[in-house]
Amino acid sequence: FLKKKLGLTVPDDELDAAIKEVGKAIPGHKQRLTVYYLLAQKFDKLSVFH
Repeated sequence: FLKKKLGLTVPDDELDAAIKEVGKAIPGHKQRLTVYYLLAQKFDKLSVFH
């Protein structure tokens, strides 16, 4: 998702860290849409969906 849909070119370890950060920010069950939204927001890529 991060590389294909959002077109990110940052290293994998940075992407993994962002995924872990978002996971910690959402306690309990994580909806895929919410996680995708927060990751897009973190990398300032929400415009991809507008």
